[in-house]
Amino acid sequence: MNITRIIEEFEKGNICVFKDENAARQALIQYSMLGNSIEQDRAISYKIFQNYFVEDKKDKEEVTSVMRLLFVTQFLKNNHLSYFISDQYSESIDRLSVFVSKILPSLKRIKENVAYNIIPEAMKSDVELLYVKYNEFLDSRNLYEPSFNEYKLENAKDSVSSSSYSIICDDTIPDLQRFLKVLNNPDNIKLIHSLSVDGNVELEKFENCAEENSFQIRRIYHLLSSGVNVEDIAITLAKFDNQIDDLEREANKYGIPISCKAHKLLKIYPAGKYFSRLNVLFKQRFSLSYMKEFFLDRSLPFKERGNLRNLIRIGIDTNISHGQISGTNDSWEQKLDPSKKIRKEERELYTSLLAFYKEFKDAIIMLNSAKTKTEVIGALEVLETLLFDESLDVFDGTKDSYKKVMNEFDKFFNDMEKSGIDEQDNLYSWLISQLDDVAFSSPQEIKTDGINIYSYPDSSALNVSHHFILGVNHAATESIYKPLDILPSSIEESMREEENLTSAILNDYITAEGNVYVSYGEEDYSGSCLPPSFFIERGLVAKSRLDIPCISNPYRDEEMFFGKIVDGFDATPLQRAGFYRANENILSETKFNMTSRKVDRSLINRFLSKCVNDRGEIKLSSTSIDTYKTCPYKWSLRYIMNINDDPFDIVPLDHREVGSFLHKVMEVFFKKVNREDNGFFSSRAEIYEEWLSQIFDEELYNYSQSDKSPTPSSVIYIYYTFKPRVMNIIANECDTFDGLKSHGYEEYFEVHDSIVTEEQTIPYYIKGMIDRIVTLQDSGYAVVDYKKGSATIKEKSFRKGIEETGELKSYQFPCYRKLMKSKNMDAKIAAYYGFNDGKYEFVFGDDEAFHKRMDEIFDEVVKQMLISIKDGDFKTTPSKENCAMCPFRQICRKRYSTK
Repeated sequence: MNITRIIEEFEKGNICVFKDENAARQALIQYSMLGNSIEQDRAISYKIFQNYFVEDKKDKEEVTSVMRLLFVTQFLKNNHLSYFISDQYSESIDRLSVFVSKILPSLKRIKENVAYNIIPEAMKSDVELLYVKYNEFLDSRNLYEPSFNEYKLENAKDSVSSSSYSIICDDTIPDLQRFLKVLNNPDNIKLIHSLSVDGNVELEKFENCAEENSFQIRRIYHLLSSGVNVEDIAITLAKFDNQIDDLEREANKYGIPISCKAHKLLKIYPAGKYFSRLNVLFKQRFSLSYMKEFFLDRSLPFKERGNLRNLIRIGIDTNISHGQISGTNDSWEQKLDPSKKIRKEERELYTSLLAFYKEFKDAIIMLNSAKTKTEVIGALEVLETLLFDESLDVFDGTKDSYKKVMNEFDKFFNDMEKSGIDEQDNLYSWLISQLDDVAFSSPQEIKTDGINIYSYPDSSALNVSHHFILGVNHAATESIYKPLDILPSSIEESMREEENLTSAILNDYITAEGNVYVSYGEEDYSGSCLPPSFFIERGLVAKSRLDIPCISNPYRDEEMFFGKIVDGFDATPLQRAGFYRANENILSETKFNMTSRKVDRSLINRFLSKCVNDRGEIKLSSTSIDTYKTCPYKWSLRYIMNINDDPFDIVPLDHREVGSFLHKVMEVFFKKVNREDNGFFSSRAEIYEEWLSQIFDEELYNYSQSDKSPTPSSVIYIYYTFKPRVMNIIANECDTFDGLKSHGYEEYFEVHDSIVTEEQTIPYYIKGMIDRIVTLQDSGYAVVDYKKGSATIKEKSFRKGIEETGELKSYQFPCYRKLMKSKNMDAKIAAYYGFNDGKYEFVFGDDEAFHKRMDEIFDEVVKQMLISIKDGDFKTTPSKENCAMCPFRQICRKRYSTK
C-alpha cells in the first residue's frame, strides 16, 4: 500500500476505509510517525463501515460458529436433509454437521441468487428448510446472522451521510461492488484503486524454501550490519505455520532478534497438547504409546515425575498394550497388582501407582463421558489436582496457554447457554475440536525489539524501508472469494459470484513505498511450487539474483584457536557461542571417561550400588559373565546403567517372546512325558508326536490370546515355521536320551559365595535358570539349553579354547555346573538344542579331567572379574569381533563418548 496516497486522502479531510482493522491501524501509525496528529475514527475497517448502514439490532447478539454448529446438531435430531446428508452414510453425520453449519451464513444469498431456480430440487428443499429453521432459532434466542443484514442508506446516521469516505485499495475488498450497488453508489463514497505495477519489484526464485530462508536471512544480517535499524525491516510469510520454525532457526544462527506479530496455533503449545491428549487417551484406551507421549512430555509441569516414569517403565517392561474403558480386563491394573510382589518396597511402589492409575483413568472416563459444563469442569479440576502443582508456572508459557484454553471452553459453554442447550453428547470432543484454529502467542514470544514477522496477507498495508515477503508461490498466495461455493459444479461461473483477489493483494504489497523483496522456493515441505501468474504475466520473474556478500570464513575463531593467522571475517554469533561452549567441554580433556579409564575410587561404591543386592553381594549370571568378558564397558551399560537394547525387526515379531513360547511348549511336553511314562521311551514315539502337536497348538492359542500376542499374520508365521522344527525333537530325543527321565525344567539355582584377596573380601552370588536337566544312568546329569535359532558354540571350538588358550568360548554351561554343585548335582554332559538346526549340539561330554580344568578356568575368570569391577575397570575392548553387532556401539565409539 502506498502511504503517500493515503496521506493525500487524510489531508483532504476524508475518512479512509480499509479492508480490515490491521490496515487501518497501520495507516494511522505511519501518518502519526510523520509528525501529524489525527483522530482515530478517520481510519476505519470495511466491516465497521458496512455496519453504518444496518438497522440497529437493539439487544440482539451476533451468532457465533459454535452456536451454528449446536443449532445444526439439534436440528438433525428432529429433521431430515436429503441433499447435504445421505441416508446411506449415517455414520458421517457428525462430520457433515460441521459442513452444514458453515453454509448457514450463505443461505439467504443462495435464495437470492439467479441460480436458485435451477439447482436440484433436493438441494432447494434442504436450503429452504434450513433457512426457515435457522431463522426460527435466531429469533428464539435473540440472535442475528451478520450475513443476513440488509444495507440501506436510511439506516445511516446524518453524520455518515454528511462525511466523505475513501475506500482504499477497493480491489482487495471482496463483495464491495455488490454492497455499493445495494446503496445505489452514494456520491460521498470514493474508490481509491491500487497503483499499477511499475516493474521495479521482481520475484526471486530459489531451488527450495530452505535456501530461500537462508539467503534472505543473510541479506537481512548484512542490512543490520550496515546500520539499518531493526524497526525498518519486516518479514511476511505466505504460509506462516509452515515457515516460521525454519525461519526462527535461521535467524538464531545470525543472532537476529525477531518478533512474531502473527499468532501460532494454540494446539502446538503445552496446554493445547495436554487437553487434546486427554481425549486421545480415552479413544486409544490408555495405550502404552500414548501414555508415554503424555507422561514423558517435559513441557508439561507434572508433579512426582519419578512415579510417572516408574509407571511407564513398568508398562514397557511388562509389554502392556492398552487398558480398558470398561470391564475388568485392564492390562495396567493387572500388571500393577501389588499382591504379586515379594519385596516390601516394590509392593509400596505398585500400590501407589495402581491407586494413581485408577484415579487418573476414572477422571479421564468421567471427562470424556461428560454431557454438561459442571461435569467437564469437575473432571478437569480432578486431573489438575492429581497431575500438577498448585502453580502452572513451572515452564514458560504453560500457565498462559492453559488459561487461554479454559477461556475458549468458557466461550463454548456461554454459546451453549445462549443456544438453549444444557446437555451435549461427547461434549469434551466438541470442546477439543474448537481449539483447532485458535491462535495464541505466549508473552515470552511477543517482543518489541526484534524484526516483525507477519502472516500473509495481513501485512499488505505495511510500509517499511525493507519488506521481505517469503514463500510467494501460486498456492500460498491464491485468494479467491467464494460466497456460494456449495453450488453444484454445473452452475455457470458467472452465477457463482466469485472474485479472484490474488493479483490485487500482490499488487498492494509490491507498490508500497520502500524496498520490497519477493521470493519463493521451487520446492517446499509439501512438494513442488509454481510462481503466481501475476508475476509471469507481467514479466516480473527475476532471471538472476542480486547476490550479497557472504561470511567468507565463519570458522575464524576456530582457526585462531589452532594457531592459524586469519583476518577480516567473523563467525556468526551462534557459531562463536557454540565454539566457546565446545571449548569448555568436548574439546577439552575428558576428566571422567569410563571407556578408557577406571572409575574414581571415591565413586566406586556409589557406582556399584545398582548391581549389588541387600547383602552387598555383586549379582552375577552366565549372561553377565559372558558380557563382561566380551566388553567390560558393555557390561556396565547393561547391568549398572540398565540400558537395554531394543531389537528392530521389519516383521512385527518379538523373538524373545517366541523363544519363551517354545520353551513353554518343551516344558509342558516333557512334564507330561514324566507324568505319564516316568521317562522318555522311543517305543512311544508316535504317541509323543500326537502329544507334542496338541500341546504346540494349545500353547500357541494361549500365546495369541495373551497381552503379548503377536499379529494374526505373525501367529500364522509361527505355526508354519516352528511347528515342524519343534516336532523334529522327538526323533533327536530317541537317539540321544532314550529311556531317560527329565529331572527338572526351568529350574532356578542360586549360589552365595565370596572371593578373598590380600586386600579385600568380595561377596557375590550367581543365579540362573536352567531350561532342562536330564538324569543320566550313572547318577550324573545332562544339561540342555534350548535355542530358537541355531547353537552358537560347538564342542570342537569349546574344547580347543580350553586346551590351547585356557579360555572359555562361553560361560553358560560352566556356570550351570557351579550352580548345580550347590545341590550336589554333577553336570557331566551339556548340549544346546537349536530349533533351526533340528538337532542336539553337545558342548562337552563325560570327561572328569576336562570338567576339572573347565571349573578352574571359570572360578579364575569370576575372581578376576569381581576384582576388576571393585577396581572400577569398565574400559572398552574394541575389536572387529566384539563391536560388529554390539547394540551399544554408538554410545562408546568414534564420535561418541560416555562421561
